[in-house]
Amino acid sequence: MTTNTEKFLTQDDVAALWNISTNTLRKWRWEGKGPKFVKLGARVVYRESDVLAYAAANIKNSTAKSEVMPCYS
Repeated sequence: MTTNTEKFLTQDDVAALWNISTNTLRKWRWEGKGPKFVKLGARVVYRESDVLAYAAANIKNSTAKSEVMPCYS
């Protein structure tokens, strides 16, 4: 018998972790953005591993948009 030790976070947990509102999380879900989530009836939860992976994948060094450099031959 295996035991699933995956930790789940509520919307409130994720919002507090990232200092954002639960409305932002709702908007992201509607737009297909943000971390993966699990919907259990009306309840939404996030696997902790998905939240951490999403944060790691979105680490940035700058907020400036990268510019395409012209190619000179």
